[in-house]
Amino acid sequence: MANSETLLVSVPEAGRRLSVGRSTALELVASGRLGSVKVGARRLVPVAELERFVAELCDAAQISERLKPSAPYRLCHADVWRTARGDE
Repeated sequence: MANSETLLVSVPEAGRRLSVGRSTALELVASGRLGSVKVGARRLVPVAELERFVAELCDAAQISERLKPSAPYRLCHADVWRTARGDE
């Protein structure tokens, strides 16, 4: 497990921190939705990029929640899932 001072994490660790599977994390990196850097032979995700990605998801969920306030909990989580998968 990486400590709080780690600036770059592996793609599987990025997935764990986002609470998504390894395949989803790889898809996010491959699609460019989650930024990464190559260090030697390794593909790593900056921790700052994880924070940016989560903030983007939360912003999208808040916008959707304001549009349809009748079911904010269900709508928020459904939009975050669709956004994370890239289904827009």
